[in-house]
Amino acid sequence: MNNENTNPLKPVKHSVAIGVNIRQTSGKYGIDPTRVTATALIGRTVKSIPGDKQLGVIQEIVFDLTTGAVRYVVLAVGGFAGIGDKFFAVPLEALTFDPGQKEFYLKIDKQILTKSPGFDKTDWPLSPHWPPV
Repeated sequence: MNNENTNPLKPVKHSVAIGVNIRQTSGKYGIDPTRVTATALIGRTVKSIPGDKQLGVIQEIVFDLTTGAVRYVVLAVGGFAGIGDKFFAVPLEALTFDPGQKEFYLKIDKQILTKSPGFDKTDWPLSPHWPPV
């Protein structure tokens, strides 16, 4: 019996996209979205859709080591040099990445985000709380 799932080296096709959305750009990618390190993403700008206003930066990426999945991305908003930032747990699939610009986009108004409570920096959530209303 030939079962294609028995070969561990053969990629499995998923019917549902998992992960960040990729914005189609022309030309060369600044970052290859198919293989990227956490270090390359931390510190990247996140802008709003609509408006293209800077919301914040990716502060951390939280992984579940038991499954290998990304739990959420920590978005740091406001503050200066890490002081006074609010943190938000954003699911990876809520983000859109533009590999040409090396920037992330999030579909939320900046005013709504800045008025929303973030999470306590000493008590990180197990899962994302999104949208933060």
